This record gives sequence, structure tokens and C-alpha cells, in this order.
Amino acid sequence: MSSTSTSSSGGSKLQKKVKNKEAGRYHEIAEELDDLQKAYDKVAKAKDRAFGAKKLGYLDQEIKTTEGLIDAQERLIEETKDYLEQDKGNLKQYGANFDPETGRLTNYDEMYEVNLK
Repeated sequence: MSSTSTSSSGGSKLQKKVKNKEAGRYHEIAEELDDLQKAYDKVAKAKDRAFGAKKLGYLDQEIKTTEGLIDAQERLIEETKDYLEQDKGNLKQYGANFDPETGRLTNYDEMYEVNLK
């Protein structure tokens, strides 16, 4: 069976650099989301085991934690949009063109030939 993958084991230095940069971009919000998810899971588990007034208290906590998750995810979306615009601006310096409706790069092959070969 032949593989169509073009990456070597471990990837190139450029691929690793890009991955590290992207991980750094979202590091704080990713940690916050992880912490909120853990808190949600803990409250949900406690709620499932509780009865009566205690269960109502855990339901309130679960709602607050869910609202926190929603807020953090909305901030992540906004951060991602901001970085997308920054990246588009950086790519435009190299002659990139983007479809105004879809935002997709329309001249990848041309850019590759001129800038990356």
C-alpha cells in the first residue's frame, strides 16, 4: 500500500516553527478553555450524584460554568478572526489574492512558484 503523505517523520523545521507559533497564539485561551471544561465536568459529575436542593445548587454552578465556556469560545472565535486578518495581510505582501466571498486563497500555485521554490 503506498502512502500519499509528503511529510517526513517529524516534519520540516518550518512546519514545526509554524505549529509552535500557532500553539503560542492560542495558548492562554486554550488553557482557560481546558480549565473551564474540567470545572464543568467536575460540577456535572457532582450534579449527577446529588439530589434535592444540592442538585439545584449544582445546576446553577453548571449553568455558570457553561456560560464561562461560551464566553471563552466567543473570545477564541474573535481571536481567530483577528489572526486570520493578520495572516491575510502578511500573505498579501507576497502577492496573495483571496476570493472576497469565501476568503480562500486563489493564486496558491503562482505564489508557490514565485516565493517558495
